[in-house]
Order: sequence, then C-alpha cells, then structure tokens
Amino acid sequence: MRDLLLGLGQLTRLVWHAARLPVPQQVSLAARLENLPLQGAPVTAPVEIRWNAHAVPFITAANQPDLATGLGVVHAHLRLCQMEILRRLAQGRVCEMIGPAGLAYDIALRTIDLGRAVPDIIAGLPDATRTWASGFLAGINHVICHAPVLPPEHALLGFARTPWTLYDLCALGRLTSADMTWMLSAKLLKFRASMAPSAWSELWPQLLASGAPNPAGPLAALTRGSNSAAAAASRSASGGALIASDPHVGLMLPSTWLACGLAAPGYTAAGLMIPGVPYIAIGRNEKIAWGATNLHAASSAFVDLSSEPAAAFSFREVKIAMRGGASKRVKIRETSHGPVISDIKALRLRQPVALSWVGHRASDELSAMLAMNQADNFTDFQQALRGFAVQGYSFTYADAAGNVGIVRAGHVPRRTALPPDLLEPGEVMAQFANLAETETNFNPPEAFVVSANEDPLAQVTAGFFFAPIDRASRLAQLLNRHDITPADMAALQADVASPAALAWRNALAARAASLRIMLPPAFLSWDGAYAMNSTGALAFEAVVGETARALFGKRALTPLLTVWTSRTLLLTNLLAVPDARLGPALARGARRARKIVLRHARWGDAHLLHLLHPLAHLPLLGAKFGKFKFGVPGSNDTLYKTGHDLLPASGRHRVTYGASARHLADCADPDSHFVIILGGQDGWIGSTNATDQIPLWRANAYLELPLSEVRRATAFPTRTLLRS
Repeated sequence: MRDLLLGLGQLTRLVWHAARLPVPQQVSLAARLENLPLQGAPVTAPVEIRWNAHAVPFITAANQPDLATGLGVVHAHLRLCQMEILRRLAQGRVCEMIGPAGLAYDIALRTIDLGRAVPDIIAGLPDATRTWASGFLAGINHVICHAPVLPPEHALLGFARTPWTLYDLCALGRLTSADMTWMLSAKLLKFRASMAPSAWSELWPQLLASGAPNPAGPLAALTRGSNSAAAAASRSASGGALIASDPHVGLMLPSTWLACGLAAPGYTAAGLMIPGVPYIAIGRNEKIAWGATNLHAASSAFVDLSSEPAAAFSFREVKIAMRGGASKRVKIRETSHGPVISDIKALRLRQPVALSWVGHRASDELSAMLAMNQADNFTDFQQALRGFAVQGYSFTYADAAGNVGIVRAGHVPRRTALPPDLLEPGEVMAQFANLAETETNFNPPEAFVVSANEDPLAQVTAGFFFAPIDRASRLAQLLNRHDITPADMAALQADVASPAALAWRNALAARAASLRIMLPPAFLSWDGAYAMNSTGALAFEAVVGETARALFGKRALTPLLTVWTSRTLLLTNLLAVPDARLGPALARGARRARKIVLRHARWGDAHLLHLLHPLAHLPLLGAKFGKFKFGVPGSNDTLYKTGHDLLPASGRHRVTYGASARHLADCADPDSHFVIILGGQDGWIGSTNATDQIPLWRANAYLELPLSEVRRATAFPTRTLLRS
C-alpha cells in the first residue's frame, strides 16, 4: 500500500510539473541554434557544424578527436532528453524518473544486468576507440554543463546536469545490443508455464517449424538467406553499386534515428545514427555504403535450473534510488549460468530459469563499427565485423567499383540442431561461433543481395525464429532487372504488394467455394496490394481475423501470433481445419468482414499509424508532447513495413512498429546519398524540426546527405562554429 501511495503521489507530481510546462511554441532552427554552446568547447581547433533546413548537421573538423567532440555536441543538442532516458534504462534507473511506479522495471533490468560486462569492455578498449569515445563524451558534457537552457522535460523527470561517463556510454551500447529474441521468448516462457506439458510439447515443434530453414524456398540460390538490398554494377544504371535500407523498430517521437554527416582527415562518412551511440549504423563513406537488418540471432539461452543444488545460487544486492521516496535494496539471485530471471515476477514462471547471454561477456562493438565506417573494401568490411558480437546483424555492402556483398555478424552458441525445448542445458553456451568469419557472400551470381530478417541458412544454428521469406523474396523479384536507379530503389521501399497474402486469399477462396460460402466481393477481387485505398486488403484482413477468432479463441490463438511467422502459422492451421469446423467459422468471418468493410471502406481508414512521444500518455497533458495518427499503406510482410496484429472486431487497429527510417545511396557518386526519418531530427518540444519530416515520409521523399565538400556547402547552408 505504501508503494502504491508513493506511486500515486509521484504521478501527481509528474502531472503537476507537466501542467507547468509552457504550451510548446514553434521554435525555429535559428532559435534552437542559439541554445548551442559554441564557445569554450573542449576542442583543439574550430569545428564547423553546418545545418540544413531540417536540422540535419554535417560536422567538419581538423582531426578525429575534435570530430568526435563535435558529434557529441550535436547528439546532445538534438536529443539530450532522449539520451538521458536511455542512459537510465540501460542501468535500471527508471525509479529515478517516475518513482515507485518504475520499481518492477528496475528490478527486471537489474536482474538482467545489461552492464555486467561493461567494466571489462572499458578495460579492453583500444587507444583509438578510447580517444574517440572520450571526445564524444566531452561533446555531450559540454552541452550538459553549458547549454543556456535544458530541454523542458528535464525538470519533469528530475534530470540534473550530470556529466556522462565512459560507463554510461558502454552501458547504452549494451542496451542497444539486447537480444532480439528476448521479447518473443519471454512470452513463450509464460505460455510454457501456463500450458499443460502435452500442449506445450505439441506447440513448440510447430513454432520451430514456422521459423525453420526452407532450403527449397525462392532464395535458396541467393544470399542463403529491416529490409536492406544492394544491386551490383551490372544491374545499375550508373555503373556503381546501389543500396537501400529501412530499419524496422517501434515507432515513436523522437525517432530512434538521427541523420548526420562527418568529415575529418581519414574519416568522412554520413548516415543514420542512434542517439548517444557514436558511430553510423547505416550509411556510407566515400568508397563504400552499408545497411543492416536484425539477424534474429539466438545469442542467449534460457537455462533450466531445476536440478541445481542450493549451493549453485548466490546473491548480489543492488540499491535502487527512488524519486520521491527512500531507496530500496533488492537481492538478486545469480548462478554460474547467469542471473535467475524466473525471479522477475512479471514472467510468472514456476521453475527456476537463468539467462545466459553472449552480452554478459566483454566484446567491443564500438571498435568494430568505427572500423567498418572507415572501411575501403569488402575485405576490410568483413574484418571489422569479426569483432561484432551482440546482437546479431546482417550487414549489406555496396561500393563504388560496383561490388555487393553481405556479412552476417555476431557471436552465437554452437548449437548443432534446433533445441527440443525452450529451456536448454547450460552446456549450450560453452562454445561460440563468430558468424562474420564464415557467413559472408561477395558478388553472388545474381548481382544483388537482399536481407529482410529471413533465415540466413547459416552453417550453424544462428537462431530459431525468423521473419517470413516474403519480403526477401519480393526484394529479389524486383531487383531481377537492369538499369536500376536510385528512384527504383526508393520504389522498393514503398512497395505494398504481398504475393504471399494473395496466395493465402486464393486458398481461402477455394475452401469457401467448396463450402458454398459467399465471401465479400472485395475479398475475391483483391490484387494483393495493401494500398491506402484498397478495399480488398481490408476485406482480406477482416475475413482472416474474424475467422481465426471464431475457430481458435483467444487462449489458443495468442501463442500462434507470437512468432514472426505468425501469419504463415495461423493460416496453415486454419486451412488444416476440417470442413465441419471451418465452414461455420468462415461464414461468420465473412458476415463480420462485410460489416467492417461497410464501416471503414479502405485499408487506410482502418490501418492507422500512431506516433507518440513517451510522455504523451500523461493524463490530460499528453498533447503537449506530440501525438499523430494517420492512415498508412503496407502490412506485416510487405516491403513498406507497417506492423499490426489481427484486425480487431472494431475493424480498426494501431500501427506502432515498422519502417522508421530510409536510406539510399548510389556508390558511383559520393553526393548521391539520401535519408529520411519518421518524425524529425530535433527532440526539443515545439521545435519546427521535431516532426517536419512526417509529410516527406508519407510522400516517400528524401533529404540529401552529400559527402563532397562543394556540395555540402550548398546542401547545409547554416554555419555554426565550435571554438575552444
């Protein structure tokens, strides 16, 4: 009760502070730059930061340490509040922001212990990486200590002008490296605990089969496996290789990404970065370009501790600081396999389970990515990524000579086969495979490479659950041509066709015809495209959703929708149902789908993207922080990725996951380089650059991010100078 009262009190204080925030006024780029502390910076020579009208910067310095400092200044100026939230999330310090309401989150984060390996990581940093990181931190801290005004949310969340440390930076790196499979596996652990053993034994092989390798699939002859695609010179109109990437993450304000350009002797590059992380994740330099998609690698194991003796368990005590109350001391159980995550109450597990994670060992992704950013050729590119351990990624490659390739990077346990259960023996983490040493493909016969989270068909068991092959197959289909231009690559990213969904439509239509069930006309005439104005897409999703609910019910349906291949698994099970059961459910689905189509008419009327600032959820005051809702095209498995659940009975659902940024480059021309992010560059509430890229995004337009000095001068007309 005391914690509840404290939580309510803290919420009241948050609302009170939020109410005192001024209603955001339109703050121009010029006004925002007045808050940039340009004098007294920790640099050895002036650093030029040029800006375009959308607050995208290009930083030029006389040396790389000063370039890193300029980069830290830019990150903190644009996204300081976002970075401060991420800093605390990485270390399990949510209670410092929101009080007792964050205690469960902090206990879970402290249990997982993202920063366990950080002291060893810091100790092993090479001098060049340490110098770059120190410069970046100096830039962040210059803004924290000397910016005339801090973001308005700082008072709301209780943030002081506390400098960043190397520990903070490396811990944030571990947060961004968290295993992609955890979200899925946590849900599966709950199902396993709540189901009868026989039911789980039947479900687990189904889930594995839906994400297992498909050697006979349409990509078996290609790369062996976020969208990213690169086309070689023989397919390019310019003679240089082309690349296009669009990362898929949760959609929010501010964006997960910011765009930036960098130039100093020995280091010229530009592209998309994660706020607070000092390397270009997706972008290009003067010779090569790169993209990245999540590999869905299984870099961790959930270890069954049921047979472990009491002596195998130890405790560590952590102190959780509490905003608005006394700090709490919590004891966390440990084993030689890792922390005991079954002690996290939200998981509701009945048996002891440990998390064994590659990220609990020291590795140096920062050095790997900095080396990759400065690579000149594929050999250097691959060599750099051998040091990249967590989490696993597929990195696509293109260069000015017209070459393309792909490197699967990450360290995974040497599993010899798919596991017979979600819980595994601790021995599975005894040996590891470095994927970047073997899982590469350079200049394949197809003259293109694609990656869309599909199974890489690796020599080792890289993971268990991958995305359907639909998006990768569609990329391969569209790239099988010549004279490809950057405009063609941009068209890939806006493609909303789903040949796989059309095949499912045909299968359902055939069953309905045999059962003499009348489906909506729009369902039968649909062309398989999830366009904004498509009635057929709406009818298809309505029929599938309503039929599935009628057949399976929520309890049986939820596990089927957990894995990334949920559509394949769901429809496979649905079509396997005997006529006697399917007939009534399909008839009911058809009736309800007709009502949904009458109510909403088009896919874009039902398929709504919700773009919110985290503080937009505050009662009564959320509008101050930014709320957007609009119809979008695309679907789960189209190249224009807009993720969604089954269409609900209301016929309208929320899109909160999907393509969050887009990147294009023609390597034949260092100035043929384009980006766009869903949202805006500036995280400052009320800034004219906080959401100004949304209209461009919706129009599939891009901002140029050129590399040449001549073009930079015109593309980034506003000049600021950072001086010591």
